[in-house]
Amino acid sequence: MGLASSASAGVITLDNGVTGQGRLEVDADDYGSYGREFAPTAADRFWPVGAAREEAQTFMSAGFLFISLPIQGAVMLSSHQLAYNKVEPTPPNAGDGIKPDTLARTVTVANAMTAAGIHSEFRISDQAGMVRLDIKLDQRLVVVNPTVTTRLEQDYLITNTATVAATLAFHTFWDMDLYFTGNSVLDDVIGAGTGVCYVYQHDPGNPAQGGSLSDGGSSSLASYYAAKDGVSPDGGPPYTNSDSTMQPAWDLLGMPAGWRNHVAHVGYDTAGAATNSGDAMLGLEWRFTIQPGASHTIKVRRHYGTNTLPCNVSPTCGNGVVDANESCETNGGPDTATCNAATCTAPLCGDGYVNAAAGEACESAGVDSIDCVGVTCRASVCGDGHVNAAAGEACDDGEDTAACNAENCQPASCGDGIVNLAANESCETGELCDLATCSYAYTVGGGCAGCSGADGASWLAGLTGVLLLRRRRARPASTHR
Repeated sequence: MGLASSASAGVITLDNGVTGQGRLEVDADDYGSYGREFAPTAADRFWPVGAAREEAQTFMSAGFLFISLPIQGAVMLSSHQLAYNKVEPTPPNAGDGIKPDTLARTVTVANAMTAAGIHSEFRISDQAGMVRLDIKLDQRLVVVNPTVTTRLEQDYLITNTATVAATLAFHTFWDMDLYFTGNSVLDDVIGAGTGVCYVYQHDPGNPAQGGSLSDGGSSSLASYYAAKDGVSPDGGPPYTNSDSTMQPAWDLLGMPAGWRNHVAHVGYDTAGAATNSGDAMLGLEWRFTIQPGASHTIKVRRHYGTNTLPCNVSPTCGNGVVDANESCETNGGPDTATCNAATCTAPLCGDGYVNAAAGEACESAGVDSIDCVGVTCRASVCGDGHVNAAAGEACDDGEDTAACNAENCQPASCGDGIVNLAANESCETGELCDLATCSYAYTVGGGCAGCSGADGASWLAGLTGVLLLRRRRARPASTHR
């Protein structure tokens, strides 16, 4: 883990130092929020393997703390107004869930480097003393795979130091604005992963050029969403992902009910991916109650360079001993054909973990996606014999058949531009081709209409062969002397 501090008040730069293969630099504030668009510096950037451009990235990430008891209110966990504008307009409308004037934030320990990472502390309170939450934040940057994957870990230890119980919703959102291989931030793939324990976003055709948002083992994860601009989940409030507002007003002091556990263009509580155009955004929300004097930990995990994550990883994985909830161990070594190093479980297609040593090239939660065959964990290719509707395939027989073109995995049809001999087609274009039947038309006794060009030469060669065969059959047997 490579961490380096920067000279900025209360700001620490996390830098994995992996250049040429992939890089992540984040200026995280005292509350754990960051982003190129509003960070204390403009240095925030992430670009993975093969990234074509990184100058326009946002990677905005921020948190909100909603309180429903003993009072109703909310506070933004960020040092910049623009993050607040992502959720509510300025000034807030009467009756909106966000009421920043009811709660105060106080940084009690500014960001400071430690051997374990970065540590800061702050307090959320109200004037009447009904709410007083002391929060300790630890942030770490972990290089999972030196050439591809990095994980930003943020642990919030929330202690209720007031005299009454507090019922809270801790919300984090991530606006990645990917812009690597295409020319638009609107073509990103979004989805929910295996066991719907995480949501992700990546560039089309390249899961390594993206990121995933997940829980790191908290006991109170309640909801997620993966949004596309302008989409209304089943008649609920539409996602509006602009810099000025995300309307309509949030309800129940947290994520709108219609958004919960929804992936735009995929549905509710469903693993899968959506490639429909539109600006994208991810979010997670934890809901819990803390008694006076008690504490609760929220573990936010942001993964860069992957859209496949394991769920329910054993805390002792990697110690060299096969403990409870583990089926194997690599003792910190790489993946093997029989063991996932990061989860200490046997490789299984659909488990959310790509194990190349076990022959896996991708993961898509056991369901087909545009990038992956769910049942084989191999890249989807027309001609592999598997019909992948998510990749636009209508058929896949592995070769030309009367019902399917091997070239594009679509039904064979005269006029589709593909000559499919198995479907009794001999041509698709040209003045000698009968476009109604996709076959050559010739006149008996009227000469050879198709004797010129490549197709005509082929026809003429066939005719010559037939005539020679007939002459040989008509010749009388010779007498040996």
